[in-house]
Amino acid sequence: MNLNEVQICGHVGRDAELRQTQGGQALAKFSVAINQSYKDGKTGDWVERPPLWIDCTAWGSLSEQACRDCHKGANVWVIGKLAVNEWTGQNEQKHKDYEVVVRRLALLAPPLKDVNYHASGLGPPPEASEPGDLGPPIDMDDNPLSPLK
Repeated sequence: MNLNEVQICGHVGRDAELRQTQGGQALAKFSVAINQSYKDGKTGDWVERPPLWIDCTAWGSLSEQACRDCHKGANVWVIGKLAVNEWTGQNEQKHKDYEVVVRRLALLAPPLKDVNYHASGLGPPPEASEPGDLGPPIDMDDNPLSPLK
């Protein structure tokens, strides 16, 4: 049996960029940051780790959805398949990178700057955070959308 399915939840790192192939097919490229911080079992303190950045490509009608929903800071859930791109660069050096080819995309939360806090009754917006701060770690065990429940 073989299975190639990837599910990631994280924050969009850059706005989706719409492109077209030479044949006229639409695609959108964006990146998602996955928080890798964890709670130390001995001390109970959060251990900070740099985020894991995943490149994503949405094709066809999904590219339109990606351009509408995937703005920097938005929290998204991406389901797709892992793909590898290989090429030979200068000096015949071989290169390889990986991406998720999007099959399903869900906007879990818009970027904080897009939320109308006064109209929503949520009170004042949270304090501005440091650039690159992705907020508290996501506990996937508490995710109500998890297919494992």
